[in-house]
Amino acid sequence: MAESGRRGRGRLAEDERGATAVEFALVAPLLLALLFGSLETGRYIWFSAALAHAVGGAARCAELGGGACATPHGLARDVTARLERLAVTARVGETALVTRPAACGTEIRVGLPYPSLVPGLGPALPALHATACIRQGA
Repeated sequence: MAESGRRGRGRLAEDERGATAVEFALVAPLLLALLFGSLETGRYIWFSAALAHAVGGAARCAELGGGACATPHGLARDVTARLERLAVTARVGETALVTRPAACGTEIRVGLPYPSLVPGLGPALPALHATACIRQGA
């Protein structure tokens, strides 16, 4: 009887059928965190570059004077339209946009919160900021 009990435990110790599932359960959260972190980092860089490009275009428009860029509301709409053309869905309101005359021409600053895809990660990332200043004829 004692001999059959030892054989049973020996077979159980050699059984590795669930090892792969356990290893995957331990490694999967790390892989997912790495994947989503990489995606969010790429999106953050893309949004930052798109915002800088859009604000630069709006600064050019404001410096030329007239048209839709003559008012803060028009500038906000111009920045929003430029962002949409770059596949960035962010609405720029007049409160997020600061315009002031400067030595370099017309300076425009925009600050936006980052719209993260991963819940809870957005507040952890810094807000997006862009500044552009262009003098007419430059």
